[in-house]
Amino acid sequence: MNHPDRAKLLAYAAGRLPEAEAKGMEAHLETCADCAGVVDTHLDEVVALGRALGPAPVPVEWEDRLMRQVPRPEPRKVTWPPALAKRSRVLLALEPLLALREWDARRDEGTRHYDTIALTLRAFDLIVESSGFGAEVNEETVIRELLPLLHQMDLAAGVPPDRGQHAAFATRLLSRLRNDEEARRPFRATYTDFDQGRPVIREVAFHLLEEQFIDDERFALRLSVEATNLFLSALDFEIEDAQAALEGVIQSQIERGRFEEAVQFARDARARSVQLQEKFDRLLRETRRDMRQVDWRTDMPRLLGEGLSHLQGRLRVEQEVIQTARERLEHLSPGSPEAQQVARIAALIDECFLRHTHLHHVLLGAREVFFTEQDRQAFAPRPRTHLPDLFREVLEPLLAAPRDQALAALEGEQGRPDLPSRADAIRAALLPAQAPESLSLSDLTSWLLRPKRTLPATSSEASELVWEAALPDPLHYPPEVQASGEPYLQRGAARLSQVLCWAAQDAQPAPVLEYLGLRALQAFENDRPSLLRAEQTGTQFEAAGFYGHDLDLQWSAADPEATP
Repeated sequence: MNHPDRAKLLAYAAGRLPEAEAKGMEAHLETCADCAGVVDTHLDEVVALGRALGPAPVPVEWEDRLMRQVPRPEPRKVTWPPALAKRSRVLLALEPLLALREWDARRDEGTRHYDTIALTLRAFDLIVESSGFGAEVNEETVIRELLPLLHQMDLAAGVPPDRGQHAAFATRLLSRLRNDEEARRPFRATYTDFDQGRPVIREVAFHLLEEQFIDDERFALRLSVEATNLFLSALDFEIEDAQAALEGVIQSQIERGRFEEAVQFARDARARSVQLQEKFDRLLRETRRDMRQVDWRTDMPRLLGEGLSHLQGRLRVEQEVIQTARERLEHLSPGSPEAQQVARIAALIDECFLRHTHLHHVLLGAREVFFTEQDRQAFAPRPRTHLPDLFREVLEPLLAAPRDQALAALEGEQGRPDLPSRADAIRAALLPAQAPESLSLSDLTSWLLRPKRTLPATSSEASELVWEAALPDPLHYPPEVQASGEPYLQRGAARLSQVLCWAAQDAQPAPVLEYLGLRALQAFENDRPSLLRAEQTGTQFEAAGFYGHDLDLQWSAADPEATP
């Protein structure tokens, strides 16, 4: 067997042999273990040498080429259920309450032991319990209910009770809950929402405790929707849906004989019905006061639709709960504690039913309120609008906003979906809400049937004075004007342009110049006897504000009858 030399074997191992020779070499190596051993040993040495030298740097162009060929993972789609944003807003309402806890730690030793969270919840409980049917509580009532709690806290802390200090502390607590320090403006907090997969910073403004005018100069304390949600632990539900959940729990507890718990849930359901009624009553009151404060274009129609749909379900469920309670009463001993509890449940749910029935009637007539107020307020003087805090509500957000959002807020740019709510918030501070205009078909028909009015005469610009078609009579000018102009005509032969220049140089008024022009034209027309003669020169002139054909003027005393 003929063996290739070592140089040929090494050239094959390095891949430098032509293709035909490489195939012949491969056939030989399959049958010759010695030559195959030489090739393998060489390759092992090359590998060992490469490991000893370490990794070689990859050319930049190779790296770029490889990175372009590597498939990039598609961005993961961001999902954000709307319920999370709702829960965020409700949880942010805790911020003022957490600030109360910090206030506890900063107070002096004489009042540091007062638990403001417990006192706040007791105040909320009292307000919810007393809301509706004219039983609302005011600030004095809440303070009076908190005084015994503060007294007991003093005794537990070993501090001598001081009734005056209790009243002052309860007053300060209610003031903080109403945000009196900032003129009762709403608390504000920001949260992150996701719009089409992109994070968007939004702001929520809310109240906790509000003071509302009732009647007869009475003011009542009310809980806001956010505070009610916090107090009733309904983070997952809107105010209406939370009530549906409560009623389902009530019916289940009545059927299982857990009447005491059902009473508490019935009280919460009643509070929900009060809250819902208060919400629509407030919107309609604002509509009657200033309809620009209510968005009747989108929000209000949506709320009315949702409210009517909610009431239809509630009325049916409440009747079922009442019927279940009556059936349970038939199997309970009259006057027993269980019977009293079931009767209490039936009374509370019956109250919810009556309140919802009334609210259903209010919602059906809400649109009529809108049309009536639109007609009434169309020519009513506008009330003073809210004056924004220019630094906190306008300047500071503008400086913090990106350039396009700041310009959009200032220029009133709308309709761009990529602009987040920051620009809208600034614009809302500068521009109050506008009531939408609505076409009234009856008003339009009445307007079209009215008799047409005579259009008032409109003023028009004075036309240029042209003495061609109708030549005014110079004798209509006052005698003093005629007396001022005649000497210029009696100076002797002269052209009209020259006569006018003489009068203008003497600062004669415009009527005198007009009189001279008319006298010359009258003489040229020769329509009546006159001492003045005028002949056309064939030239044009423009002097003293007059222009036209120039005339040669000559005064003659031959005809004594020709007087001006």
